[in-house]
Amino acid sequence: MVLGFTAGRIHPAKGLHVLLDGLACARDLGCDLHLIVRGAFAEETPAYEHEIRGKIETLGLRKFVTIEGFVTDVASVYKDIEIVCVPSTLPDPFPRSVMEAMGHGLVVLAAPCGGIPEMIVDGKTGFLVTDPAAFGAIVARLQRDPALYLAIGHEARSYCESHFGLDRLHAEVNLVY
Repeated sequence: MVLGFTAGRIHPAKGLHVLLDGLACARDLGCDLHLIVRGAFAEETPAYEHEIRGKIETLGLRKFVTIEGFVTDVASVYKDIEIVCVPSTLPDPFPRSVMEAMGHGLVVLAAPCGGIPEMIVDGKTGFLVTDPAAFGAIVARLQRDPALYLAIGHEARSYCESHFGLDRLHAEVNLVY
């Protein structure tokens, strides 16, 4: 399976370092995985890129992680990715990466912080992941059960359309007025 970590700016708050621990756990469980990282490392945290590259080496993940850099073509952001990972370490009230991935019918594994628990119905439209071992277990389950993976992706897309579409936004704003 191909996992994806997509961000305009890669910053410690986005949790790539946490995802690498989860990837190592999943690999230890025998999962055949590759992680694609798309985004540019934030200029204000230059040591973070060095930390990430060092962690990839330390965990023995060099053959399983591809850092592609910033993607300018929006249509390519989710290309070849099957599962999107959002391991945020600081609360974000409405992370677009969750909504966009769900809208593409992709399975999302995300940390339960900020607005993420309000966006994902755990086990139905995606998965809320609390630690690397849980991440590994969920990925192993999805890899063993392709029907579950497809059902979650389908449900994620439907949920995104019904809860985050423009029609719903306009109706909710009209209620405020």
